[in-house]
Amino acid sequence: MNVRIVDGLGICEGVTLLSEDLGISISDSADVEVCAEASSDNTLRTELSEKKVKISAPTKAAFYRGLARAVSYLKGGEVSVKYSETPIFSDVGAMVDMSRNGAMNVFGVKEMLKKCALMGMTTFMLYTEDNYEIDGYPYFGHLRGRYTKDELRELDSFALKLGIELIPCIQTSGHLATHLTWGAAATYKDTASTLLVGADETYELIHAMMRTVKECFTTKRIHIGMDEARDLGSGKYLEKYGYKKRSEIFLEHLKRVTEIVRSYGLEPMMWSDMFFRLAAGGKIPGYR
Repeated sequence: MNVRIVDGLGICEGVTLLSEDLGISISDSADVEVCAEASSDNTLRTELSEKKVKISAPTKAAFYRGLARAVSYLKGGEVSVKYSETPIFSDVGAMVDMSRNGAMNVFGVKEMLKKCALMGMTTFMLYTEDNYEIDGYPYFGHLRGRYTKDELRELDSFALKLGIELIPCIQTSGHLATHLTWGAAATYKDTASTLLVGADETYELIHAMMRTVKECFTTKRIHIGMDEARDLGSGKYLEKYGYKKRSEIFLEHLKRVTEIVRSYGLEPMMWSDMFFRLAAGGKIPGYR
């Protein structure tokens, strides 16, 4: 199907990226004209008439969703359709784990971003525990299929063309067992999977994490993890500082991490499970 785009939303690059998935070709001598315009509210409106599609969308992501549905109707032989959608949430997206088994390469992430765009998703959370590049830490993500900074920039740019905010999701407390295996991490290792709270080297590492994020992502939002650090303070911390309530250790670390994150102009979010675990003291099933 040949399509001519009348662009009032800045979506031509995105449509080009999605054309193969949609099964369309962009041409001035087209079978169908697609007119894109900004919606005055949060509603996506699509109107099909013979050889013409009008899509009024509040965001680029919404437009791509409308286009995917319109193309589906046209390929099914429909020539006169009107429909509208008003989303309940301002942001809808996926978090994809790149830290278990094999990590997707850049091509694979781009393919998933395109599928998300066609569903109208506005965010894509790239969950990476230790498999991204940090200057000065050669063993961070070593042999893990880590993303280079250039690759992260490439993915960020690609996502923006599709109207998707690429959000880094990292770890700043636990879930770092694969990196902490290396001897190079000994100075900031508490237990097999958890960073050593209070150590200067720990916060130097977190500063380095933020520098990578700041250099590679357009968004100001970042997910800092902080979940499932059940053994916090029970390894080297205990030997170095003595016993301290895990809740106190956790809040001390959270305060320092959020101060670092905000010093880079970033807006942190995190998992909430540790608050429940520490408050429950093992009395709630599933939290210990």
